[in-house]
Amino acid sequence: MRTAAVNGATLAYDITGSGPAVVLISGGGTLDRRMWHAQVAALAPRHTVLCYDVRGVGGSSPPDDSFSHSDDLHALLQSIGITRASLVGLSFGAAVAIDFSLDYPEMVQALVLAAPGLSSDKDANVQAALAAAEAVRKEGLAMLDFLARVHWPAGAR
Repeated sequence: MRTAAVNGATLAYDITGSGPAVVLISGGGTLDRRMWHAQVAALAPRHTVLCYDVRGVGGSSPPDDSFSHSDDLHALLQSIGITRASLVGLSFGAAVAIDFSLDYPEMVQALVLAAPGLSSDKDANVQAALAAAEAVRKEGLAMLDFLARVHWPAGAR
């Protein structure tokens, strides 16, 4: 594990291989950079593979009130000399990848998104939740059922 000081935080990361860069972004929570072990082994012979822990996960420092996961990733890439990469994100990591691609499109070669959620931007998530609550208030419980089917298509198990 290596660490980098970025934007007032410490981010833990692993980097291996050589070739075009691939950044693997985990889903957060208990899913840290180590979850990508099999993918790193498969990609490293042909790619530079970077796995890192977002703030509050694994070996990275906890989040503070004012930060951006997208800006953290940008600073991390700059600190290790990666100027362009393919981003692979799972769940919350996919949201980070989406935000990064919108903020720094010139640095993104490709996106691979698995189960992307909402934006990693807290304000965007709050606005989406408020809009959903307003739709339920106006339309009643039928709208709640619709929203549940849209956001959780597999349904309750």
